[in-house]
Amino acid sequence: MSRATQIAAGTGLTLAGVAGLNALVQSSARKLPNALKEGERHTYEWRYGRVSYQVAGEGQPLLLIHGVYAGASNFEWRHNFGALADNFRAYAIDLLGFGRSDRPTITYTDDLYTDLIHDFVRDVVADPAFAIASSVSASFLVADAAATPDAYRGLILICPQEIEGREGQPGGVAGRAYASILRTPLVGTALYNSLVSTPRIRSELRKVRERTDGLDNETVRYYHRSSHQPGAKWATSSFLSGDLRRNIRGEFRSLQMPVLLVWGDRAAYSPVENAAAYLAANPRASLQVFEECGNQPHEEYPDRFNDLVLCQFQALVPAE
Repeated sequence: MSRATQIAAGTGLTLAGVAGLNALVQSSARKLPNALKEGERHTYEWRYGRVSYQVAGEGQPLLLIHGVYAGASNFEWRHNFGALADNFRAYAIDLLGFGRSDRPTITYTDDLYTDLIHDFVRDVVADPAFAIASSVSASFLVADAAATPDAYRGLILICPQEIEGREGQPGGVAGRAYASILRTPLVGTALYNSLVSTPRIRSELRKVRERTDGLDNETVRYYHRSSHQPGAKWATSSFLSGDLRRNIRGEFRSLQMPVLLVWGDRAAYSPVENAAAYLAANPRASLQVFEECGNQPHEEYPDRFNDLVLCQFQALVPAE
């Protein structure tokens, strides 16, 4: 056997092994169960795919929008949804590409998610809503609220990205190259699987939290299962490429409705120092800082966060 033949055979065996490992990981990812116990699950037929959401409660509508990261879903609101549904008609959406929503093979962008939020509020929520969004998703919410201010009564933004979108996402030449590799069918899938292994997910969750007492095996398992659903890598690759970056300084400045910024004083991604640019752009906004807290105040201190939401929004409920 010639040297070239040996190399070709070895390469073939390696690729076959990678393909087999990818298939094994994929087959181990069972169908994702409902993340939230309260209310009912519904599907919104959007132009790019089916969008899953949970709804519960009565009263003024409140939209909850999870962050953007591998394994994200409305599971993020599991400590908040039931309590908030006691006072509002709460909607917890799974953004396209995440949770139990479809994961089409497309490039996900900030405009796509802004359009999704706009259409969902118009077609499903129907009435002027209160809305809460975390991390990168806060920029999508701000963009839509600036474009359609009559659709919102008030906003809460949890650890939003840097106001001009320059931090918090890789982007650049390196980010786009990395995302391009991630989108390939064989090597990219293997790379993605390594990024969302159970140890890596547990490590990342520890990075974004100051309190880890609620980081049990069940929580890690759900994030792992969500990140391994068919097509899950596509939205993540768009995040890595920088396609979700958005400069919202002008849009945030234009907001007239009440806006509350909620930050953890030890947030690893988008640190609390980023709040200054938001307050400078729109002095009408206010800031609440959770001490000894990371990027997810609503998960680390759910009772306190839920009380804060009620305090912020119930005063804005119109008199009947």
